[in-house]
Amino acid sequence: MITKQKQKSKSGSSPLKSGNGKEWLSILKSLETLLASHTPQETALAIIPAALPPIDKAALATIDAAYAATLRYYIALLEHAQADPRAQRHISRLWQKAGSALRRYDASLAQRLKAGRHFWSG
Repeated sequence: MITKQKQKSKSGSSPLKSGNGKEWLSILKSLETLLASHTPQETALAIIPAALPPIDKAALATIDAAYAATLRYYIALLEHAQADPRAQRHISRLWQKAGSALRRYDASLAQRLKAGRHFWSG
């Protein structure tokens, strides 16, 4: 668990923004559900087709880039306990791109990802 001291940056603001934490976890859960619904399931006997068509590779690459940048940021934040507004803006742009890429698969999730820019850029 992250201590309150590590959550505070030098400016005194909390880069983890605990009020938005539950929404962010909800978005990640929705993303997981979306990906699972577009992915074939493999069993010992057969491959069960996905309920929906697969998500295109470009959209998956966009999601991967945003998620990887987010994880790297949180690791750096835990190691240095200092918010990086430049990195937050970069992550915000990546998640906005991911939202745009997912619009045709799940408009609601896409909108939530695009609205998440306030979490990262604020």
